[in-house]
Amino acid sequence: GLGYRQLIYVSLPLRRRGEENIYVPEQRYAGLLEACGRNPDLGFKVVMSREYIAEISALYEQSRGKIAILCSSDIYALEILKWLKAQKIRVPDQVGLMGFDNIDILNYVNPALATVDYNVNEIGARLADTLIARIQGRDVPDESFIRHAIVPGESL
Repeated sequence: GLGYRQLIYVSLPLRRRGEENIYVPEQRYAGLLEACGRNPDLGFKVVMSREYIAEISALYEQSRGKIAILCSSDIYALEILKWLKAQKIRVPDQVGLMGFDNIDILNYVNPALATVDYNVNEIGARLADTLIARIQGRDVPDESFIRHAIVPGESL
């Protein structure tokens, strides 16, 4: 709805699939695939290289139309924002940018970074409750869902 025609998804942990337990990045990636499956006109590329800035630079040069860069972590988004500013690429006019985690430092970033916030305290409390219940021999659900919220920011 914001006019983006291409999506670049940045998730460095995905390069370690099959070598390490990267459940959370894999779940975020699965969500991306599901959403992109509902929007077949939106082209997307996945970037997982340590040289992600160089890869994004090449993708940007090849792009046709407005692109959005979604990152599996705010840290990657901050590095990309720094690079975009150095290249004089305007956010969000030329490139949209979004992170994930809603880390505290985002309070000091301009433009305000769009991100996804999830309730870390609730995650910890549920994990502790689940562990205690298992120790006590009670049944616990196989899965538990924690609400998340999109923090719109000014970067999309």
